[in-house]
Amino acid sequence: MQNSGVYDLASVTKATATLSAVMKLVDLNKIRLNEPLSKYIRELKHTGKAHLTIEDALYHETGLPAFLPFYKEVDTSKNIENQVIEIIANTPLKNQHRYLYSDLNFVLLKKLVETVSGKSLDQFTEQEFFAGLGAYSTTFLPLRKIKATTIAPTEYNEWRNRLLIGEVHDETAAVLGGVSGNAGLFSNANDLAKLLQLYLNDGSYGGKEYVSPKTARLFTQTQSPHSRRGLGFDKPDKIKETGSTSRQAPASTYGHTGFTGTCFWIDPDNQLIYIFLSNRVYPSRSHAQLMERNIRPRIHDIIYQSIEK
Repeated sequence: MQNSGVYDLASVTKATATLSAVMKLVDLNKIRLNEPLSKYIRELKHTGKAHLTIEDALYHETGLPAFLPFYKEVDTSKNIENQVIEIIANTPLKNQHRYLYSDLNFVLLKKLVETVSGKSLDQFTEQEFFAGLGAYSTTFLPLRKIKATTIAPTEYNEWRNRLLIGEVHDETAAVLGGVSGNAGLFSNANDLAKLLQLYLNDGSYGGKEYVSPKTARLFTQTQSPHSRRGLGFDKPDKIKETGSTSRQAPASTYGHTGFTGTCFWIDPDNQLIYIFLSNRVYPSRSHAQLMERNIRPRIHDIIYQSIEK
């Protein structure tokens, strides 16, 4: 692999594509975090989910289950996204205002972004962020413009009966055609760093303001009163010994992890961005050594040790 190698970011999509789009809409005063999702997603009206807010979804406090096997349930001869939203609308909630990480929250946020902006999530993020940043490889559906030979393969997928190269690994995103709020974004490390530097710079990059400092700080500094989570971002887990960050990462650190082994962590105290890209699901998702050997936090440790010197 080269440094320019492109990887499936998996759930890092949530805190990059989807979250940046929500930030932009908040900054434009098109939406407010305390508004119900049902204001923009009609399928949630007249259900037990009509009261769920945008903030609830960002914090993963809606009470929706972690995952649903949409690929087993949808009828491919009908509008798939409509079916997915209907399935979520009809899914019973568990405890609201308690943290339960769920892909479904960000599937709904994608729908929100597209309803409000009038553009697909990939179009909106490309036009509002990635094109201006010069983040050429940060894209959904990468095979439209990137050679397959530069993209790391993920899993030999039994459902699709082929090795996935440039096709999203996540089943929900695959059902939705490769563009989803929970997964689907691809990037190399350098291009991903441009967006993360924008976050670190309070909304600006290369002399251009993409979102206001006020909005950027709202998202990067806010933490839920009910869990360690931030607004769309994860935060260091100071309780568990086997978290995804170095134990030296300050509480101000924010970032996200992905199923394919990816992660990023931004430390504003030390002006540090840590990006780890991986295809740990190759050739199979049963490959668990990345977690068993605690690779990502150990690398993070070494970075902090080098700063101390």
